[in-house]
Amino acid sequence: MKWLRRLFSSPPLPPLPRPHITSVPISLEKGGVAKVISVEEFSSLTGARFAPWIEMENSRIHKKIGRQGAKLRRKEKLVPLQIWQGSYFLREIETGYLPPVVVRWVSDQIGWGVFAARDFTAREYIAQYTGVLRKWRRSDRKNGYCFEYVHLSGESTPFLIDAREQGGIARYINHSANPNLYPTLATVGDITRVILLTKQRVLKGEQLSYDYGPAYWAHRKAPILI
Repeated sequence: MKWLRRLFSSPPLPPLPRPHITSVPISLEKGGVAKVISVEEFSSLTGARFAPWIEMENSRIHKKIGRQGAKLRRKEKLVPLQIWQGSYFLREIETGYLPPVVVRWVSDQIGWGVFAARDFTAREYIAQYTGVLRKWRRSDRKNGYCFEYVHLSGESTPFLIDAREQGGIARYINHSANPNLYPTLATVGDITRVILLTKQRVLKGEQLSYDYGPAYWAHRKAPILI
């Protein structure tokens, strides 16, 4: 699955701040008109069901993923950072926390993008990459909303997170060769999540982005850089 979005190592960063947990409505802007809308309206306008949590395709996959995670934990193969991040960001992950951001229509060529609605410091939690966790299929080569699912960075699995039909805010965050976010792992219990943290200070009004990686573009047209 060389074509999937994958994790990339990041340089050491400052200590993590503790975000304030709030219930933030979804802010959407198109054609210069900004408004706060419900989850149902957001899903209707964007064409994908808003889902802030991972959903397993079936109970069999859920059990298999859980057994694999438990085995790696018993053997102490999980990286301490991902276990710590799972604990540190537990509330954000479990509550489907939405930071102060605006989902804005960028252009017909790019589509939607996500913009900061306040200043962010380095290593703040932005989103979890969510969708349906399932086995990959050959037809997924044409699916631009897949993120490879792994228990730890560097491993290979037959699973992916498919956000084409449903997903959270991360689904709308665009690619950049000079991103202000980075993907990393956070393990809660025996299930690992992909989360996006700020790589640096991000000012209000800036578009949020992360690097999808060269493998993602191997079977696609050259990326539109932001």
